[in-house]
Order: sequence, then structure tokens, then C-alpha cells
Amino acid sequence: MYLVIDIGSNTIRAVVFCVEKGEILPVLNKKYSAGLAGYIDKDGMLSGEGVDLCLDILNEIRITIDAFSFDGVFPFATASLRNVANSEEVLRAVREETGLEVTVLSGEEEAYFDYYGAVRGSGQRGGILTDIGGGSTEIVVYSHREPQLTESLHIGSLNLYNQFVRGLIPTPDEIKRIQEETRKHLSRLSVQSTSSSPEVLCGVGGTARAALKLYNTIYHIDKKNNVYERCFLKKVLAMKWEEKKLMRYILKTAPERIHTLLPGMAILYTVAQHFGTKKIVTSSHGVREGYLRYQLEKEGVLDA
Repeated sequence: MYLVIDIGSNTIRAVVFCVEKGEILPVLNKKYSAGLAGYIDKDGMLSGEGVDLCLDILNEIRITIDAFSFDGVFPFATASLRNVANSEEVLRAVREETGLEVTVLSGEEEAYFDYYGAVRGSGQRGGILTDIGGGSTEIVVYSHREPQLTESLHIGSLNLYNQFVRGLIPTPDEIKRIQEETRKHLSRLSVQSTSSSPEVLCGVGGTARAALKLYNTIYHIDKKNNVYERCFLKKVLAMKWEEKKLMRYILKTAPERIHTLLPGMAILYTVAQHFGTKKIVTSSHGVREGYLRYQLEKEGVLDA
């Protein structure tokens, strides 16, 4: 068994995987709603309170590590530590208190591992992938099963919520401002389009999964469904449903994302609109699976 620890801006996850017949299968998935992006001070540093919260969670995970015999433990951090000014100090504190050596992924590495986990082994020869986290959004453009662009935008569901939203959920005007900010970042991508607009955008990560769950709940669709039209996001962002009713739907499907889901969906819609994709397909695999597969291939446990 292998343990992957994903220290994100919105959540920290500890996922236990096993390997069977060359496939990586999740056995246990524990999520901690940390919201580390909310603990970044005006100097761009993770505050002492944020560091303590991170250490408390990792110490709890350490108990699991000590209780079981894992074949490998792979802790990594994304925008949560990548985008803070005191990253090295935080990593040192983690190392000294928990014994964990955390790898901080660059934005491009995170995007690549998203691709590696979600679509590398699929039959999709080309398309767009996006992973909307709390503090960053990864974009992958791939063709002939090879990534042509792997970039990370410094926008996410939690940091845009903190920047633009004053209440619990965004107003229509605040959603527009989030979309405008997203367009600014998308306009800086080194690749602005593909040779033809792909029909489907692959969404990975918590925002994508929560948006899909919201769609399946609202329309009473089997939870095995993993695809919906882009226009669903537009309807939600336009507040087609009365605010209280929409909040009840979100509380029913993703209560821990009551404040960040709509900002995340605004980013997702804007990315899909930017690349001209009409459908969103949600993958259950992403950066954790990609990172673990890469490490196990490097160690010879899995075939490359």
C-alpha cells in the first residue's frame, strides 16, 4: 500500500492506494478542510496560525503512517506552499515536527501530473484539461496523447473568493468580476487555442467533482454520470435558481465548498468558454494518481 499526502490551498488529503494488475486503486481517502489560502498575510506569507493548522493535520496523518506499514509515503504540496513567501520555513517546520519531506510541485509539474493521472492512459488523443484548486488553476492542452501546454494560473476558487466576494456566496456582479479576472489570466497563456475547438473539456479536482455532483443532484441523474453541458454552469452562475434553493443544493452536495464552489464554477465556465468546449467531463483521477504513478514508474514498480 502507498500513501499520498496532497497539501492543497483548500484541502489536505491523505489517500491510501494499492496496486493491482498495473492499476492504481484508492483504498481510503481522508479529506481535511484546511483553507490554507485564507491564512496568507499581506506580505504573502503563511501566517503562524496557518502553519500550526497545517502541522496539526500532518501530525494526525503521521499517526496513520506510524500505525501501518506502507510501501511508500509521498507527500507533496501545490499552490498552498508554492505561492507563499515563507515556503522554506514552513517545509522546515514540517520536517522537524512530523519527519515528512514534502515536495513542492511547480505549477507546470502539477499540470503535468494532472494530465498523467487523468488522461494519459485514456483513449483521448487530444483536448483540454483543467484543475481548479483553491489557490491555482492548471491548464493542459494535449495532442496525440502528449501535452503541448502545461501552465498554472495564480487564480483559484478560494483566493478569488477572498479577493472579490464579500458575503457567503458571490453576487452576479462579483461573479462577473471573477470571470473578468480569469479571462485576464487566460489571455496570457502561451497557447490560446487548439487547431479546432475540442468538444469536451476534462475537469479534475475538487471543484470539478463538486460541480458534477451538483448537476446530478439538481437534475436527479445517476451519480455514475460524469458529463454535462457547459450551459449548466452558465445557468448556475446566472442564479437561475433562487439563492436559498441553490444554497440548499450546495449544502446537500458539497457543504465544505459553500463559499468556494460558485467562484470555482465561474473559473471552470470561463476556461470552457475560452477554449470553445461545449461539454465538461469529470475525471475521478488527477494530480495524486499522476504523481504516484510517476513515482512508481521511476522505482520500477509499474511499467512506464
